[in-house]
Amino acid sequence: MQVKFITDLVTIRPGEGADISHITTKGPKRQLFQDFSVEVSEESGKVTTITVPKGFVFDGASIPRLLWLLFPPGYGPAHRAAAIHDYLYNHGYNHYSKRYADDLFRATMLADGANPFIAWAFWRAVRLGGKGGWARV
Repeated sequence: MQVKFITDLVTIRPGEGADISHITTKGPKRQLFQDFSVEVSEESGKVTTITVPKGFVFDGASIPRLLWLLFPPGYGPAHRAAAIHDYLYNHGYNHYSKRYADDLFRATMLADGANPFIAWAFWRAVRLGGKGGWARV
């Protein structure tokens, strides 16, 4: 899976009245100032564009507070990946599998220059601990 960034991720602090009902963590939250789009190329040749809409609020990579010294909220190589991943977990579960969302998280981290081992460790954490909308279906 390969990821190409179509638009930049531009975020702001969530405005008053922003929908954060899907966020269960206490860490900092970010709201998209504009649509954020990526093009995903799969090994099968299928190419998909995924757009996270302006106004969506996400909480970064939901890193446990104990690890914030190593990977603070908003950790660079996971920031764009987290926006896409959180969106798919909360709004894309009827169209994408959990495996797809998790694999896209890792591929986006790698596209952002993450160390392959760190990207794998983050991927493993979401594979084991991520619930998303699939838990509600």
